Amino acid sequence: LWAEASTEDGKRRFDRAMLMNESILELQLGLGDGAHGSSVVGALESLADLSMASGDWHRAIECLDLALQKKPTLATRLAEAYQHAGQVEMARSILERQIERNPTDRVAACALAEIHLAHQRPTPEAFDRTAGVLEEAFLATPDDPELLMAYSTARLLRDRNASHLG
Repeated sequence: LWAEASTEDGKRRFDRAMLMNESILELQLGLGDGAHGSSVVGALESLADLSMASGDWHRAIECLDLALQKKPTLATRLAEAYQHAGQVEMARSILERQIERNPTDRVAACALAEIHLAHQRPTPEAFDRTAGVLEEAFLATPDDPELLMAYSTARLLRDRNASHLG
């Protein structure tokens, strides 16, 4: 939908989708949380998706932060929005909490490892932290080849970095 928004017709459809999702959210919130909790979360997710597609990271953060209370699996998307908004420490904190709650969340573990590698000076300590996060996730789900590859890469980078410094 956002890709089509470059045309005038596409922009009108995108704006209409945003308005419709906002209206659904207001309606669901007005009915109370009860049986409609999943509908509220769905509306918040849709608004977050549209906001992320348009680059409105602050609005995406607002929506995902509210939805996270009901759906903790949104932590990685919320962390992504914080990263795009330039709030890397907040993204890191969210992912660390998610991994504490669910040590087998390989998506959160890989996202946290990427933050460690991309947003810190390449020190042996940074690589150790990254490898530690990935190792814990890998040990919790040893059949996951993606985690094994990510863990092995982090260890290799740490060892290379240590040899260049030492």
